[in-house]
Amino acid sequence: MTEIQTIGFEKLSEQEMRDFEKISEEYTNKITRKLENISNFRIKLKEHQKKGPSKRYSISALIETNSNSIEAKAEDWDLKKALHILFKKLIAEIEHKFHSSNQNRR
Repeated sequence: MTEIQTIGFEKLSEQEMRDFEKISEEYTNKITRKLENISNFRIKLKEHQKKGPSKRYSISALIETNSNSIEAKAEDWDLKKALHILFKKLIAEIEHKFHSSNQNRR
């Protein structure tokens, strides 16, 4: 399994960290099946807090392989939703760059 370098995750609560680990494990398995030779996988989290209890999460990811790099960004008020958006964007970008989609295969 690929090791993910996380930046800015020390601010999260225990429940939020469990959610992140569960979601990232699910999508990392999908990503590693599509990509080989991942040299660097980094996810950066920023919390933007306005007045009141709500936080806006801004997440960016970078995957570097031997020959390419793939980036994606996502924002949302809900951490889980932002993570799902981010990982789906990464998978879509991988399929686009490497033409690895299962769509239209005969």
